[in-house]
Amino acid sequence: GRFGAIHAAATTRHLIDVSNQRKEAARMREFRRQQLCKEKEENLKLLMRVYDTNNSGKLEHDQLKVVMQKLNNDGDEVTDEEVKWLMDTCDVSNDGGIQKEELYSAIAWWEHYRISRPKLESILKKYDTSNTGKLELEELNKVLKHLNDGHAVSKEESASILKLCDSSKDGGLNTQELLYAIAIWYSSHPSVSKAELPSVPPPPKRRAVKKAKQAKSGGCTGCAVC
Repeated sequence: GRFGAIHAAATTRHLIDVSNQRKEAARMREFRRQQLCKEKEENLKLLMRVYDTNNSGKLEHDQLKVVMQKLNNDGDEVTDEEVKWLMDTCDVSNDGGIQKEELYSAIAWWEHYRISRPKLESILKKYDTSNTGKLELEELNKVLKHLNDGHAVSKEESASILKLCDSSKDGGLNTQELLYAIAIWYSSHPSVSKAELPSVPPPPKRRAVKKAKQAKSGGCTGCAVC
């Protein structure tokens, strides 16, 4: 009757109001996302203008080191080893420098490394039973087993991760390279617990870029994958 019609009309108005509110919230989220993207782009352009002192369109070793030192709030001196690792990790174009498009990832990785460094050093100290200052294959295999919730990891998979992450080519992983190895592990095993380093960023898609370069050139580029 009349009451049912009034109730139906009220319900319809309520549903329309809810729908409009959701649409408005979605518009606001998109607006904020665009504003953040615009702000990020402007900040990256500013960093490149300030620190790309030779106008090469990329940050080379010494320039990247200055940026890393500026971000290093604890005052510790940035080492050349750390700069080389960050370059190897984030230079997805493989041109010997960090371009503007790679700089945001480089900053994120450096921040994550700084935050995670005490934990990484603790893992290295615990599993580096040979006292070499790096994790060799057998030691890395034990770390990966720990990350795999105690389940065994094949030596082949451990060797593949070691080869991919050992940017210094010394047969083992230091603390910087270990962070990349953990990111690779979590990325390829999304179901395992991430309690060890929950804030670890996803790895840059360096491997795919290098494979593409290799295919285009018809030969290996000397990367860590091949």
